[in-house]
Amino acid sequence: KSIVRYLHATREQGTIFRPTLELTLDLYVDADFCSLLDSEDSRNPVSARSRTGFIILLAGCPLLWKSQLQTHISLSTLESEYSALSTALKTLLPIKRMLQELMSALDVPNDLQSTIRARAFEDNQGALLLAQNHRLTNRTRYFHTRWHWFWEHQSEFEFMKVSTDRQLADYLTKGLAKDSFESIRRQCQGW
Repeated sequence: KSIVRYLHATREQGTIFRPTLELTLDLYVDADFCSLLDSEDSRNPVSARSRTGFIILLAGCPLLWKSQLQTHISLSTLESEYSALSTALKTLLPIKRMLQELMSALDVPNDLQSTIRARAFEDNQGALLLAQNHRLTNRTRYFHTRWHWFWEHQSEFEFMKVSTDRQLADYLTKGLAKDSFESIRRQCQGW
């Protein structure tokens, strides 16, 4: 009922685009560890799944966003965040390559093509350190086979630390307080 009321009250609203002058692809990715634990039957394995949410901005404008349950059960917040990061990067990198191809096909000057850059914003310190430092421990070794594929592509994007209150994907993973929700909505959708 809450969702229907919200959609009814905001049916006249949309997304306001205010592009920046830079060709940046910004990925904001977040995860909510065991997101259904309190809302689903605890005997149901689905209740232990985490939720992944990410939003990709092109020149400061929302291009793509997604929210979904992870296909596996994560054993820690680090695992759920790292899994979300790896999943989101599988979307970001092809978009960057397609944008570069498009710029080349349209004969855009090389100096403008060289301004295309991709950044991944993460608010979980552990996931960020593991992604940047490639440090495997006994607890994270099994991540290697499942989620470390992007290590060989790290020259194509950069990792950035973002504070939790500036994490634009936060509202795609969990219910937020009204002030937090409206702040993120204003940054993503312009109103």
